[in-house]
Amino acid sequence: MLKNYLKVTLNNLSKNKVNSFINITGLAIGIASCILILLYVVRELSYDNYHQELDQLHRVAILDTPDNLGQGIASISYPAAEVLTEEFPEVEQVARLGQLFDQDPAIEIDDRLFAEDRFYFADNSVFELLTIPFLKGDSETALSAPNSIVLSEETARKYFGNIDVVGKTLLVNFNNMSTDYQITGVVRNAPENTHFKYDVFASLDNIFNGLPAGFADAMKSWYMYRFWTYVKLTPGTDAQAFEAKLKHIEQKYFPPTRSNVHLFLQPVKDIHLHSNLNNEVEPNNDIRYIYIFSGIAILVLVIACINFMNLTTARSINRAREVGMRKVLGAHRSQLMSQFTIESLLVTALSVLVAFGLVELLTNVLNDLTGLQLETNYLQSAWLPIGFVFLTLIVGLLSGLYPAFFLSAFQPVKTLKGAFARSSSGAGLRKALVIAQMAITVILLVGIV
Repeated sequence: MLKNYLKVTLNNLSKNKVNSFINITGLAIGIASCILILLYVVRELSYDNYHQELDQLHRVAILDTPDNLGQGIASISYPAAEVLTEEFPEVEQVARLGQLFDQDPAIEIDDRLFAEDRFYFADNSVFELLTIPFLKGDSETALSAPNSIVLSEETARKYFGNIDVVGKTLLVNFNNMSTDYQITGVVRNAPENTHFKYDVFASLDNIFNGLPAGFADAMKSWYMYRFWTYVKLTPGTDAQAFEAKLKHIEQKYFPPTRSNVHLFLQPVKDIHLHSNLNNEVEPNNDIRYIYIFSGIAILVLVIACINFMNLTTARSINRAREVGMRKVLGAHRSQLMSQFTIESLLVTALSVLVAFGLVELLTNVLNDLTGLQLETNYLQSAWLPIGFVFLTLIVGLLSGLYPAFFLSAFQPVKTLKGAFARSSSGAGLRKALVIAQMAITVILLVGIV
């Protein structure tokens, strides 16, 4: 029976080439648009998921306003890391990152200076807390000594042409001082889906080199919030309960003029979409945009499905006599519904294949236009292939079930006499679908404006 359904479906598609082309192409464009948007959504939702023991990783941030209702600051005071390590058994590891905000270090190579804006001074523990794989060198001691420096693979190749650079020196100009740093490691390049992209790490102690004594002391005090501080909690620690304990630091260590400070935890996995504080490591996205784009993807898919239904019901007059004749010959309504549903699913499957081709062609164009790095690696997430199968089934059923009900309900005698051609029920449905289609289009256009 299934073989017969497929033969009839292919025969109908071949007899109505123009209509079939419009149907498949229209649906493919809608599905391709939906897939491109979903690739972006999946990319944004994947930020920082590559870190090991991700649920234990948090960043400590601060509110420093009289009513604690301000935007907040992503970085905190320098000595907080030592207190977190010494006084809280729930803290397994702490790591600080720092930059001087008014200048970027410059690396001198053959009388040329290269400014590095992704140059971070860091505790060596950053390599134990965050997942930053080493290609060369020892992660346990890479930044333990002053004047130590670790390069990303891309940076090492930029300066030396290869990654066999451990033991070599780099001249770094910072705070109007030129200092020789010894390269102690090379790490894998930071992935695109991270809130913290890096090119160079240097020993944290070196951030104070060349600073006036007073300013260096101020940076090390509780008054200034210059250091991004990450903590790894011990397994099983309740993050909310631990956050409440941070009140101890606020009361014991911050000076009286900072009595309104409030420390809080941010899960690393939530930073990219849920954090918009002052002094972020780099600009983040907003979860609201993910909801908006997801809604747009659904609306575009709905428009494509309505278009498919319109075209299918518009052809209902041509199919009416076929349905009438098949009913006269003994076909049951369930068989006719199966036939039209399978036809819809086959057209949808063809449309999905065409859509994948369009996505492959358009992804690079979209990346060039937007600066994104969308990937069409559909196996990057286990649920993506399953999602595309469900997409085919859902679109096929949504766009095909009503035509299946509609066409299979024709009465043999009336359809064979041509009475259906004079019926207004099909036209009424098409008008309703067109109105819905136009309404959604207007909503999208207004949203764009």
